[in-house]
Amino acid sequence: MKHDLLIIGGGLSGLFAACVASRQGKKVKILSYGESTLTIGSGIIDVLGYDDDGNFVANPIEGIKNVAKHHPYAKVENDVAKKALQTFMEIAKAENYPYMGDVNRNRWIPTALGNFKPTCLTPYSMNSDVLFEKKHILVVGFEGMKDFYADMVAKNLKKDFEEKKSITSLVIKSDLVNSRDLKDISSIDIAFWLEHEEGFNSFKNQLKPHVTSDTVIVLPAVLGLDPNYDLYYNKI
Repeated sequence: MKHDLLIIGGGLSGLFAACVASRQGKKVKILSYGESTLTIGSGIIDVLGYDDDGNFVANPIEGIKNVAKHHPYAKVENDVAKKALQTFMEIAKAENYPYMGDVNRNRWIPTALGNFKPTCLTPYSMNSDVLFEKKHILVVGFEGMKDFYADMVAKNLKKDFEEKKSITSLVIKSDLVNSRDLKDISSIDIAFWLEHEEGFNSFKNQLKPHVTSDTVIVLPAVLGLDPNYDLYYNKI
């Protein structure tokens, strides 16, 4: 079959380019070797968080105008960048996985270490605004899970919020540690566990005693295997 466009690489940029070209009626083929980094991606869309001097950029689209000539964004007009971001949001929404945020405003979200970083667009499950609205923050980890340590995240969040909020941590226990010969539990393993009724009920029952109406929960990326919000909206 003849193709109009050949894209090398199945990461976010390659897939997005393929989507845009396909929407324009082009026949597209993607060549990708192995798993792309999307399998470990955070899902957030960073644009421009800091300028060349390390200063915070409140409006990433406007900030593009001021980057140095050698910066990659210097080759992209800010109107083009804005249109690309809006197109991405349209595609995500059409796939029933809408993003939140404003292409003209950076937002502060916590990292896996508990520090804050600026970003532009996020899934709804990463709505960091509630961290600043609620009085209590509960950081939830999972026994044996690698790359996310609830105690450390809570400790770093306390540094940022000082005495303004109550911040605690909780480690959820599962049968994953004992049922399989795994040295580490990945976020995918936890996501599988939460997809099943038994796992979700165990998670829910361990979590309930620590949650009030004024609690916001911080979790690693374990809420489901598919791009949807079903588990996120499932009432605890």
